[in-house]
Amino acid sequence: MMLLKNFLMLFQNALDAGFNLVVLEFMEITMMMLLLRKLIILHQMNTKKMEPDFFILCEAGSRGFERSILRPSNIYGVDMNNQSLYSLIDIINRKLFLYIGKSGILANYIHICNIVDALILCAYNPKANMKIFNLSDYSLLEDFIDIISSSLGKNKVIILLPEILIRSVTHFLKKFVRFPLMTDRINALTSRIKYPINSIEENLSDKHNISMEEGINELVVNRSSKSVSFEFEHD
Repeated sequence: MMLLKNFLMLFQNALDAGFNLVVLEFMEITMMMLLLRKLIILHQMNTKKMEPDFFILCEAGSRGFERSILRPSNIYGVDMNNQSLYSLIDIINRKLFLYIGKSGILANYIHICNIVDALILCAYNPKANMKIFNLSDYSLLEDFIDIISSSLGKNKVIILLPEILIRSVTHFLKKFVRFPLMTDRINALTSRIKYPINSIEENLSDKHNISMEEGINELVVNRSSKSVSFEFEHD
């Protein structure tokens, strides 16, 4: 509280001196840093997923900020640190990919450039204030894999194995080797979750400027600069 009072005093003194804009921006950044710190504390306390969102909306509102929250699905882009899609491209290129379980599985991803566009809409559109938006692009996993296979010049993947078989084999092998197909990857390859994006489309007229096909083709073209692959390693 003492730190906050000192900042408020600095803010008032600066206003009196005529430095409105600079100090206002400084104060906004400082306040958001304090909010971020509280958010981290909430996360460390294992609070429910939505509680940090509503905390930010209420806390920022109490300090007079316009606020909105953007919740993207799996983010990808050429220079992203997350290498999971490059690993998937590598597996398909080596003809090691197979489908797990029944059809109807969804791939939820969103290109980083589409996130930037959505953030700009949230920042400048008054309709975004006090709202939480999902942001995602999705397709059937079969279509998603076909995009990668086609871009690589490979034949379509047709191998499909039962989910229960794959989970059983993975559970057994992980005791002996560092198996690349871990539980979280199986979950991702068998997910049927679809992120609703009606709210951001209806309120902010958001459209994806980079389609999933364009984004994935971009990754395939740039994969040569990435040395990512799955390996079987003995413990």
